[in-house]
Amino acid sequence: MKIKTAVLIGLPLDLAVSQCQGYELVKGVTLAKVWVERKNARGVMDPRPISTLNFSRNPSLSQSIIESEHIGTSWSNLWNQWLSPDTRNAAFSFIGETALVAAMRNYVASKLGDEVDVPDELIPEIEEQHQLELEPATSAPRA
Repeated sequence: MKIKTAVLIGLPLDLAVSQCQGYELVKGVTLAKVWVERKNARGVMDPRPISTLNFSRNPSLSQSIIESEHIGTSWSNLWNQWLSPDTRNAAFSFIGETALVAAMRNYVASKLGDEVDVPDELIPEIEEQHQLELEPATSAPRA
């Protein structure tokens, strides 16, 4: 299902970041174990559980992305959230409960766009975090 990048959180956000980093989803996803893989420097497939690539919760994994992509974050007293100005359009910002979440949403949008495919098995995690029921995203022009 296509989901707005701005609402990605937890495992679905980490999966999207890993895809930006060259990992591909391994078929047969289950909520308990989501695996991704990419070729390593020797050309051998390097499978990993997505739980080890927790970019949105682990600064040691995401810091190099933030620095190389020049992604900024700041605290907003108005929104009571972290903001990360969109690297594609400074008039728009991604928000997040943490600076890493805001920055990783920004990164995913810059690489994959405003909507990303999320396996149906992971939709409940997004719904639970945001306390809402998601419907498929519809493409609409940005203001």
